[in-house]
Amino acid sequence: KLAEETKNPKKIVPKAVILSLLFSSVIYVLVAVAAVSIMPWNELAISGSPLADVAALSFGALAFLVISVIALFSTGNTVLMIMVTTSRLVYGIAAENKIFKWLSNVDKKTQTPLMAILLVCLITIIFAIIGDLTIVASLANLSIFVVFGIVNVSAIVLRYKKPGKRGFKMPLNIGKFPVISLLGLLTSLFMIFFVFKTLL
Repeated sequence: KLAEETKNPKKIVPKAVILSLLFSSVIYVLVAVAAVSIMPWNELAISGSPLADVAALSFGALAFLVISVIALFSTGNTVLMIMVTTSRLVYGIAAENKIFKWLSNVDKKTQTPLMAILLVCLITIIFAIIGDLTIVASLANLSIFVVFGIVNVSAIVLRYKKPGKRGFKMPLNIGKFPVISLLGLLTSLFMIFFVFKTLL
């Protein structure tokens, strides 16, 4: 539902998603290449904090402080992004569901889904109270992969139930069946299995 808060969403939102994925992938690859060129891969494999070790090897003891500050800001940014997108997702579902219609209420002053935001904030506080960062991170990852899985299933189902109602064209299809959605679903299921394995 963030598309409703964007100018020309049919053009801008898909482009923004694709560009962000491309930029993120390039940065990850460059960081991995830089790390391996500074520190042997076998040492990185057994390291508890490989990026911090690489930074310390290059810049000395001050690197740990710099990495900690960067990690703090990046984590805060990620949490904020997840909270914003989740609240809009909750709002979108509630707007089409009579049972949870109260979650689709929009604040008159800010024009934002206030009740959905408060619900997400409450869930976030509960996660924070858990205290174990590993469990919280795993649960957050699990929720993201579940959402991705649902989105891919929805794309497949909508191809058959509402074939003419879509604002964009998805490449790589076998008839009506979207191959990319199937690959996305399989990847999501694999990641869900992996997260469950780390939790157990």
